[in-house]
Amino acid sequence: MESSLCGDCAICVDACPASAANGKPWKAGMKREEFFDAFACRETARKLSRERLGHEETICGICVNVCPAGRKGRAAAGVKDQHG
Repeated sequence: MESSLCGDCAICVDACPASAANGKPWKAGMKREEFFDAFACRETARKLSRERLGHEETICGICVNVCPAGRKGRAAAGVKDQHG
């Protein structure tokens, strides 16, 4: 992928329980920290998984799952998600 497919979409920003995604458009060569706080994501995923599952997971994947562009890509590759 060479450029962002987000446009004005902020579904991942709204869905993230850690507020890890800030809504800044991604572009090739951009540092992850400019648009996504991986540390906030990891810590929140650990906390929520301890509370809800009884063990720690380090990523929740909500942002990836709700992304319409990502969903289209997964569907094209034949990968099913919780939305079918």
